Amino acid sequence: MKLSILSLITLLFVFLASPQQISAATTFLDTFNVTSGGGDVNYDYAVEGRQSGAVAPLTYNWANGPVTVTNAGDHAGKANFDATSLSSYLHPDYNFTDSGDFSIEFSLKRYLSATTTTWTTCSFGTDGPWKFPHETAASLGFEVIFFQHGFYQVFTPGQIIGNYYFPELHILSNQTINVKFVVSQTGFPPASDARVAMFINSKPYPLVNAANPPGSNTYVATYLGGFTNNHINFITLTSSIADLDNFKVSTPDSAIATAAWTGDSDSGISSSKLYTHTINLADDTNISINGVAFAGSSSSQSGSNWEISTANSAPLGGPLDIYTLGKNPNISGSGGFLVSNVFYSAGYGNAGGLVLTGLMPGLPYKITLFSTAFEAIGSRNSYFATSDGAAITTVDQDEFGMDNGQLLTYTYVAPEDGMFSFSTTPIKETWGFYAFANEITTPPAPTGITASQGTFSDRVAISWPIVGTAESYTLLRNTTDDEGSAAELTTGLTTNAYDDSSAAVAQNYYYWVKSCNTGGCSSTTGPALGFTSSSSPPAKPSNISPTGMEEVNAPVTFTASVYSDPGGFTFKAGQWQVSELDDFSSIEWDSGDTIPANSFTAPASAISTITNYWRVRYENEFNTWSDWSDETSFILI
Repeated sequence: MKLSILSLITLLFVFLASPQQISAATTFLDTFNVTSGGGDVNYDYAVEGRQSGAVAPLTYNWANGPVTVTNAGDHAGKANFDATSLSSYLHPDYNFTDSGDFSIEFSLKRYLSATTTTWTTCSFGTDGPWKFPHETAASLGFEVIFFQHGFYQVFTPGQIIGNYYFPELHILSNQTINVKFVVSQTGFPPASDARVAMFINSKPYPLVNAANPPGSNTYVATYLGGFTNNHINFITLTSSIADLDNFKVSTPDSAIATAAWTGDSDSGISSSKLYTHTINLADDTNISINGVAFAGSSSSQSGSNWEISTANSAPLGGPLDIYTLGKNPNISGSGGFLVSNVFYSAGYGNAGGLVLTGLMPGLPYKITLFSTAFEAIGSRNSYFATSDGAAITTVDQDEFGMDNGQLLTYTYVAPEDGMFSFSTTPIKETWGFYAFANEITTPPAPTGITASQGTFSDRVAISWPIVGTAESYTLLRNTTDDEGSAAELTTGLTTNAYDDSSAAVAQNYYYWVKSCNTGGCSSTTGPALGFTSSSSPPAKPSNISPTGMEEVNAPVTFTASVYSDPGGFTFKAGQWQVSELDDFSSIEWDSGDTIPANSFTAPASAISTITNYWRVRYENEFNTWSDWSDETSFILI
């Protein structure tokens, strides 16, 4: 069927990520939240909190049926496509060529009858606005059309490469679908093909009806030559109403890693870790490794909060075959039994994926896949894509040679829906699923810590940067710079600041902080030196010379009484000032903090040849200042 107009919309997962967390760097995010009024999609686009990211704020182009943003009614805080009489078009006024590895996310809420042929589409990688590859081969880019009744179609210029139906995408099952496209290429302009993966509601969905072998499908599509531009376009077909929300473009800052696995000692498995999943796939046998039990999956493709699927049949893949290998002698200890059986897709062209659910939003996790090489190096390459948008990576499951073990690890942060998934698309042979573990990882340590120094007389104020994946913080304190003997000052802090009101007056303290979550605590950050001001200030200085309208030549040397402190604290600094006014309402020259001495010479050019006034004050080691000395006049000649 010839489709002439389109529109798209899908979800955003906002990960608590700052650079120290595992999260994507936001190029552009529009929440469509406005504080008042309504109007076209550009209305209030620069309002604080609506748009963010490296290229924000951006405006939009729109055409035909209205696209509005409002703060009231069912469509509040969304871009509403009202295409009841005319198709509605939307295009952010930007070419997103900032990175070759990027993700596009949005949520799409669909309205009207689920039985009518209505749809919304998203095209990206196009060479300009209002370009839709389903219409003509001259429209470069990639496009997915989402129908209300659970179908979607995938287009590259002038051709359909995928045509799918999934009941769970039907408007009656999910009125709102959250879409994420993950794209990887060498950059703009590209030096290689582009790879594209799609995740809907955090699950992988196929993009290509592969011809060889017949009936196979792939989660990762290849766009030959790569994208030369990256305009993003949305259209909703006539007679449709749809809402676009949380439109986000981001770049990844996390990566998939592999390592050799020779036995229990280098498996990374430890009873000190907190696991959400430890599964021995395609096998009925429960295996214990380093005190951690891996449950046999009873040859099932699903279990408590997990499922493995293929892309070759609805709803999310058909059954996998089981191949029995027996214990791998190249992997010592009990770990060899984790790779005794393997799930694989019949036919080398079929893709597979793993979905985890029931995760705690905002917590960091690490998933580990355990596998063994079934052929020679280079025989079993697959594209690996993740639902949080890591760069699509080529992974060789036979990387370490025949019968040798491999650990594939990936660290991520659970999104708001508590789900994470990845997909594998074979290049040569199907990815084999042997065993996996998913652990809660400890958060990173805070990137710094500061403590007040003499700012307050009754407390020391300590603060540090927020760690998004931390649930709480622990603060340690010592009177010497020795973390080993430091005591916990407080635990379970849920804010990134603390007032130490138990600090003794004029006592040095050293502070360390660590971030914690269900998985444990990070290493410490610190120390930060802090102290209160002293209970009494140094004695007020007396001016000695020059005094009483004394005439002096430049440069002028000022001398005051010797430093004295009733608490016996050390002289830290002096501050000297000159003014043309006896009330010092205007400062002619200020020394700033100087070396601890009762005499100081001002620069020759700092003072005018008129009547002047000078004064000084002293500071002790706890940053407590004396009162200013009485002002004294002199004349520079």
